[in-house]
Amino acid sequence: MTLIGITTGVYCIGNIKYSYKIGVMPTSTDYALKRSYMGPGATCEASNTGDELVPNNSMLTSFNIDQPLGGKQYNIKAALLYGSKDNLVDTSDLSDPKCKVDNSYKYCAVTSLKTVVTSRL
Repeated sequence: MTLIGITTGVYCIGNIKYSYKIGVMPTSTDYALKRSYMGPGATCEASNTGDELVPNNSMLTSFNIDQPLGGKQYNIKAALLYGSKDNLVDTSDLSDPKCKVDNSYKYCAVTSLKTVVTSRL
């Protein structure tokens, strides 16, 4: 779901729920990526409860979990920006962020992770 340029979503794997917002820095009232545990009968809907997994002054620029063969393996892709969107060359597209090269933008870094994990359940 995209709201005013912010993509929100949720992934549920077993009884663990990951609620996320792309392009949002976590604050005391908002989240970027929350991990929470679902009780019996709970639905897989995004929520602001649980543990924040994105550090201060950072935001997700992409987040995807898929199960390509429907088995026990999951592909996980995530990208993170440290610093403000103002530090980016192009703020309209967070899918491939690049920091400005300028001495006035000292606090900008982009990193990404792509991995495959296997469920033990």
